[in-house]
Amino acid sequence: MVARGRLMQELPSGGAMVAVEAAEDEVVPLLDAALVSVAAVNGPRSVVIAGVEAAVNEVAEVLKARGRRTSRLRVSHAFHSPLMEPMLARFREVAERVTYGTPAIPVVSNVTGRLAAEGELASAEYWVRHVRQAVRFADGVSALAAEGVTRFLEIGPDGTLTALAQNCVPDAPNLLFVPAQRKDRDEPPAVIAALAALHTTGRTVDWDVLLPGSQELVDLPTYPFQRQRYWLDPVADRFGHRGEHPLLSSGIGVADSTTVVATGLLSGRTQPWLGDLATGGGTIVAPSVLTDLALHTGRSLGAHHLTELHVDEPLRLSATGETEVQTATEAADGDRRRTFALYARPYDPDADPSDDARPWTRHAHGTLAVGPVDPTAADTDEVGAWPPPGATPVDPDELYDALEVPVDEAGRVVTSVWRLGDEVFAEAALPETKTAEAAGFVVHPALLDGALLTLRALGRPVPHLVSWSGLTLHASAATAVRVHVVPLSATECALRILDVTGAPVLTARSVAVLPFDHEQLPGTVRKSGSDLYTVTWIPADAPSLPEPASTTRHTGADDLLAAASTASDTPYAELVVVPWQTPESDPETALVPGVHDATARALILLRHWLTDAHAVGSRLLVLTRGAVAAHADETVTDLPAAAVRGLLKSAASENPGRFLLLDTDVTPTDDQLADAVRRGHDELVLRDGKLFAPSLNRVRDTPPHPAGVVFPTDRTVLVTGGTGAVGAAVVRHLVTRHGVRHLLLVTRRGPQTPGAAELVDELAAHGARTTVVSCDAADREALADVIDALPPEYPIGAVVHAAGVLDDGVITSLTPVHLTRVLRPKADAAVNLHELTRDLGLSAFVMFSSAAATLSSPGQGNYVAANAFLDAYAARLRADGHPAVSIAWGLWETDSAMTRGLADATHKRAARSGVDALPTGDALVLFDRALTHTEGTPLPLCLDRTALRRAADRLPPLLRSLTGRPALREAAARPASGAASPLGLSHLPESRRRDAVADLVRTTLAAVLGHAPETPIRPDTPFTQLGLDSLTALELRNSLSHATGTTLPATLVFDHPTPEAVVDLLLAGLTPAERADDPMSMSTTPHSSENATLADDPIAIIGMGCRFPGGVETPEQFWDLLLQGEDAIGDFPADRGWDNLTALAASDNTGPDAPTYTRRGGFLSGVGGFDAEFFGVSPREALAMDPQQRLLLEVCW
Repeated sequence: MVARGRLMQELPSGGAMVAVEAAEDEVVPLLDAALVSVAAVNGPRSVVIAGVEAAVNEVAEVLKARGRRTSRLRVSHAFHSPLMEPMLARFREVAERVTYGTPAIPVVSNVTGRLAAEGELASAEYWVRHVRQAVRFADGVSALAAEGVTRFLEIGPDGTLTALAQNCVPDAPNLLFVPAQRKDRDEPPAVIAALAALHTTGRTVDWDVLLPGSQELVDLPTYPFQRQRYWLDPVADRFGHRGEHPLLSSGIGVADSTTVVATGLLSGRTQPWLGDLATGGGTIVAPSVLTDLALHTGRSLGAHHLTELHVDEPLRLSATGETEVQTATEAADGDRRRTFALYARPYDPDADPSDDARPWTRHAHGTLAVGPVDPTAADTDEVGAWPPPGATPVDPDELYDALEVPVDEAGRVVTSVWRLGDEVFAEAALPETKTAEAAGFVVHPALLDGALLTLRALGRPVPHLVSWSGLTLHASAATAVRVHVVPLSATECALRILDVTGAPVLTARSVAVLPFDHEQLPGTVRKSGSDLYTVTWIPADAPSLPEPASTTRHTGADDLLAAASTASDTPYAELVVVPWQTPESDPETALVPGVHDATARALILLRHWLTDAHAVGSRLLVLTRGAVAAHADETVTDLPAAAVRGLLKSAASENPGRFLLLDTDVTPTDDQLADAVRRGHDELVLRDGKLFAPSLNRVRDTPPHPAGVVFPTDRTVLVTGGTGAVGAAVVRHLVTRHGVRHLLLVTRRGPQTPGAAELVDELAAHGARTTVVSCDAADREALADVIDALPPEYPIGAVVHAAGVLDDGVITSLTPVHLTRVLRPKADAAVNLHELTRDLGLSAFVMFSSAAATLSSPGQGNYVAANAFLDAYAARLRADGHPAVSIAWGLWETDSAMTRGLADATHKRAARSGVDALPTGDALVLFDRALTHTEGTPLPLCLDRTALRRAADRLPPLLRSLTGRPALREAAARPASGAASPLGLSHLPESRRRDAVADLVRTTLAAVLGHAPETPIRPDTPFTQLGLDSLTALELRNSLSHATGTTLPATLVFDHPTPEAVVDLLLAGLTPAERADDPMSMSTTPHSSENATLADDPIAIIGMGCRFPGGVETPEQFWDLLLQGEDAIGDFPADRGWDNLTALAASDNTGPDAPTYTRRGGFLSGVGGFDAEFFGVSPREALAMDPQQRLLLEVCW
């Protein structure tokens, strides 16, 4: 085979091959055997001829004149023709050196079209004939059918031969033709589908080979299968009448009018032929599709004439989803004319029909004229002979070669073109595989598209936008047509489409094909829900909660901590107010240290608040000033406080009802504080005495920047994190969409980053020069050296800061080390990048933030704090006149290094909260839009409106506006004695209460883990074995608290490690006295009467264990320490990563108000040696656990 290909390639190029729609008997008499021969017989009326180009073209013209379709093949040589003879002798020499074997199964020869005789294939001469003689494919298929073969499997990259084979034996019944591959499908599913088709028709498939190790057979159960139906009911079966069109599923008349609306779906997946007609990079639906929909609408209403029809905006074909289309026809006027419009929008089967997040876009409009067809509407001038005498042939391939998207032979419906003066004549016909489709259309879009394409012969542009005038329908369901075009002006032509007898099918008084620049079409998202959002501050909801019973105001966090250290066992006040104070410092030199110090101090406050038993029933209100830019005329003046707010917001999402953040413009009064608490929000701002709450809303009318405006093409664009999955996608976009030609990619690993070299080569192919350097952007000196090393002719012109890391954990598990690890690549690097480039006249300074800072993601306090700083920093820079923007990204579908470690439960939790993943294409479209957003922080998100609406009445104001429904306050009513509890248990007998509570725990746990509600879960299975981590444990606690109306401890899963134990806890809080008094006041704290009773029970001491500073690990060591009076205080341990605290202790802090630090303390030894595997805890969860919990496990063991 290698020699055959090499020898053919060495032949002089030239010759031609043409496929003709004719029988072999008709073709052979026309051939000059010395110049042209039959190269292949693929069907009864499908022959390929090959040879000298002039001779081949002459035969093709004769066949065209007889009405036979011809199509020239794109090949380098004329194979199986006389032009192959110069290489036959050399090929024979190679073939004679080959050792041949005997076939193990019968083989049909493509040379003879018959079963090969014994020894026939084992000769050099046979393979020489194989090169020169015709491929008798049709005879071979017929021979197989005659031998009783009923199943045909094509092994190859597509199903081309399958279609040909079906035409070879049209009359043979019960034959199955299956391709193993499809060019538009992934390989594994295609192979499985092919084998499944063979299996279901009685063929034996060796599944052991295909699926090794998974073929074990089991006995069927003796009980019925549990069924859950997932099939969707067709829209047409639910209401309205069927649309009677392949693209329209239903139609309905509007009540009290004669307006008619029809709906349907466009899908490149279920209607792949739409992609054959798509233009503009394969994404814009051809205007012929929209024209046929308009013709169908008119015909269904008795309007066969369109006074006018304008396809005025391209319709993109969604590559990943479906597009909903709607035709709306208004009532007829006095002249019996009806206005028509066609609209489209991304399809979402679960969306509310009134959802304004998916606005309809009008793509076509026109006027229908009701009445019978006017026979004079078609021009009565007869063409006469076809084609007219003197007409000059034009190669049809020239029309298709000008298209942006390659069109294969099956899609080239225009078979012949002639010109006579300024007029164009053409023929178009559907391939045999599509003729059955014609009956469903008025004029098949492929034929109409071909008719419009013939205007290319007059130099008109590729048809994207079309304007019709005087369009009249005469006949439908044509499979082959003649086209006659007469130019009227520089932009307009008269068009007649006739059937093969010359009778009119469709005529247009004029049609104008308008040019269209694809760069003018804004990128559109493909996935429903993908859009750009931003936060606005709206008046807070009216007060709905009672005033706090008691309030304590502190002067600051240190004051609260000092008071807590000296307090008695008295619980805190119901409301504790703490103003956050950022020490005054030089903003130029102390910004980064100030952010680290502020978040570390805030973490100390939060850990104390969440672990102090006296604070369980209290709410902490933290006051900030200048940490939020709530209105257009504001800016952020306290950047460290903005980071602190991020940390606090994450804590509030983990612990509902425990925190309230209030940013003020003045010191609030007690009444204003009480009013803020009564609003029921976790986050507010106070401006001019009025309270405002955050609300997430879509950004409307934000076009993308034109290419080359934001990012300079003659300067260097610096990108941090540019070799990661997200960063690389953006870098490619900068080069291909924005024309960037000089890139500096700054990463921690530099050129050693996996995939970096390939990315550089890929960008170079697009004309971009890319330099990848190893540098920690948080290291100011190292970053300065990298920037200074740039060639002076290509200085920094724009910056994209896309670097970042994750180090997740609930608030109580975070340490200053966790904060530093996440803050450095985000906050420190951003400040360094700005300060080192602010004098370079940048055109853009783009920071990649995260929607976690806005949506307050639980378990990501450090990450939320870092990104909250970026958002505030961008606002501050923008107010100072710098071109800064912080883009708060939602989750990308792209598997990046940051998100690769996220558990599947994390993604499912985000999906349940209404946040879906952004497809990369959508993200890049929204990136361009975000660049033009200058008010607030843009958030590119993919939101599931259905999930949001499902929880509309429980959503915070931030997300409530997206549901389109106002939240309804539940009517206040205090149940009488014996009324139903929040679980409805008071009406159940004692024997059934446990089942009800167990079912609640099981279904809630299944939802938290992302399982179906009916998933069985053993009640005695430890939560750690079920896959709960710290975040899902918090979600379970919060969900059960909401469902039961109880306040459950944050350590619920740790203290009660199985579902059964949680059921016991909930039942213990449902005592008869509590239900009679107030079912809403069930308590699950350790102070219940049951616990008091248990305290009087005798205790058996089985063993003792302890840990204490000074290296004490046993009770005996502890006793010796006490007897000898040894000092357990020591230096900071070196294995905890507390270098920043050591530096703080060594710093010069003087003055009466300066904080106090120490270099020594009481520390437990061996804290880092926890054996996670021994205790059945994952390493990731072990890092997130409270160290005290790890110690307790070790000591108890």
